[in-house]
Amino acid sequence: MTLTLCKVQRASFDDSASDDGRPTVGDSWTYTVNVSTATGPKACDEATGQFFGVEEIVQEQSVDAGVSKFLTNFQGTFVLPDGNLQLRSMGFVTIKAEEMAEMNRTGPVALGLGDLFPKQHEASVIGQGGAYTGQIGSAVVEPGNPPVVQLKLFQRF
Repeated sequence: MTLTLCKVQRASFDDSASDDGRPTVGDSWTYTVNVSTATGPKACDEATGQFFGVEEIVQEQSVDAGVSKFLTNFQGTFVLPDGNLQLRSMGFVTIKAEEMAEMNRTGPVALGLGDLFPKQHEASVIGQGGAYTGQIGSAVVEPGNPPVVQLKLFQRF
């Protein structure tokens, strides 16, 4: 199964771990992304679900050409017409200098799909209700325009 990540509906930054006015270890981003079960160039013409994600910073990696890179504890849930799928893994977030300047307090932020899904990573998947009850599997989050998530699911019992 392939899911297409279409558009960030909303995103927010939580600076409560350190309250220092910038993203640091323990701080997090939460976001909602429109999702399509279709693939191809017109996949995002009609979103059929949503992804609710959270990325908690576990390590600041580097700043390269004005872009800050973070290793995160990534988790989220796809809410689809026929059931829900939960993903968990280590993740990555990249933030451009102009976006970092906006993150001086807890609240809404402007993040794009490229910020939230900058490079390929794998995740564990757990089915949560509907057609996915009792299923487990793996996912590969692939960056792109738009990013996609390749899922392989197996019946647990």
